Amino acid sequence: MIKSLLLNKSPYMWTAFHIGLGIITTLSRWPFIIWFFFWFSITIVTALRSNTQSFIGKFVALTAYLVSFELLARMCKTAPFIPYETSKYLLILFCGFGLFFTQNKLYRPGLAMVALICPAFLYDLSGLSGFSGLVFNGFAPLGLAIGAAYLGNVKLDLITLNSILRLIWYTALASFSFVFFKTPDFDTINFGLGANFETTGGESSNQVSSVLGLGMVLSFYSWFFRLNFSGHRIGDLIFTALFGFQGLLTFSRGGIFVGVLAIALIYFLSNLNKQSDGKKKIKIPFYYLIIIAVLGLITFQQVDKITGGKLVLRYQGETEGTLIGHKEKNLNVLSTNRFAILMGDLELWQENLIGGVGVGASKYLRTNDRSNPHVEFSRLLAEHGIPGLLYFGIMIYLGFRAYKQKTVPQIKTILIALYLIGLLTSFHSATRTYITPLLIALSTITPINLRNKK
Repeated sequence: MIKSLLLNKSPYMWTAFHIGLGIITTLSRWPFIIWFFFWFSITIVTALRSNTQSFIGKFVALTAYLVSFELLARMCKTAPFIPYETSKYLLILFCGFGLFFTQNKLYRPGLAMVALICPAFLYDLSGLSGFSGLVFNGFAPLGLAIGAAYLGNVKLDLITLNSILRLIWYTALASFSFVFFKTPDFDTINFGLGANFETTGGESSNQVSSVLGLGMVLSFYSWFFRLNFSGHRIGDLIFTALFGFQGLLTFSRGGIFVGVLAIALIYFLSNLNKQSDGKKKIKIPFYYLIIIAVLGLITFQQVDKITGGKLVLRYQGETEGTLIGHKEKNLNVLSTNRFAILMGDLELWQENLIGGVGVGASKYLRTNDRSNPHVEFSRLLAEHGIPGLLYFGIMIYLGFRAYKQKTVPQIKTILIALYLIGLLTSFHSATRTYITPLLIALSTITPINLRNKK
């Protein structure tokens, strides 16, 4: 079973299985809990052998698989058996294990990020954050740093990287099927101009939209490069539309915006860089772009029709207040209050320039908006001060490193896409989900230039 899942030997079966896992979890959380801990035990055993090159790829793949089950665990309320913030604990646990037992050199920029992120865990100028505040705000960037320190010098080939992405896709597929079957009849939903919780399985629309957007990108990536994650290329294209369809229904725009940008990036980078044997450039057929654009337009129109024209208004930044003239459409309204949070964070940083206010404290000390952080960049400044600025600077450097990798174009393209998704998600959802820490950490791997053989 382990080889079948990791090596994609039965793609139809595993696709059907993860769809079924999402469906059955709408009725009972126990099948998923059992499945999760089965793979958790296998990952623990694999971790003990992860210091050898032949097991590193397997260990990283299993870690990514478990970490990216985070959303499904939240939606089916598995706590305390699987904690709400399980992805943060697992990323720190397994990548931390890798740090101590790897035979590779540790990646120094990642180690620098660990050193920069830790001091603000030791103080809290609000006195209100507590352990939950540390976990919610600080464990994801800590996991990203540890992940980068471990994975930055891990060598993986394209086949292994695609296996990792396929496992992440499976978890997104399970989350999609859960949300899809939990969504009531469209006629019974009162679509407004805000995020819709009836189409997200009751979980945060921002988090669901982010994961569905990632599923859309991975489906497109599989279709584009003929990887057949679902078992068939047409199936991958259909799932691209289905992830987009459900993502649009959430009325949370961030995940879909990021997904569309990542899809465009994959197409244009592939068209720019794809080569045959390093000699002659091959242009990706233009009709690929036409197919995905038409599919996206049809999907958007269908969702807009279902919502009675509200979807277009939502993406135009309209609210009930702006439509009746009680609110002015400005940057804060367009960003759903994120701009106010960002400005409040910058004010806190100005007042606490050197060390910030401590992990989790910004929410309680902002004077203009006391919502949870939504923009990781400004949270780093407000809560970590100058070390947070340096941490973010290294995050930007990681993107340049992925771009400068001298490797086969497909690996380079997907590493940049993973980095972009992780970075942009942090600007609308901070580090609430596994997406930012896991994907940015994965984008730091050192590719081995082996050809992807089918």
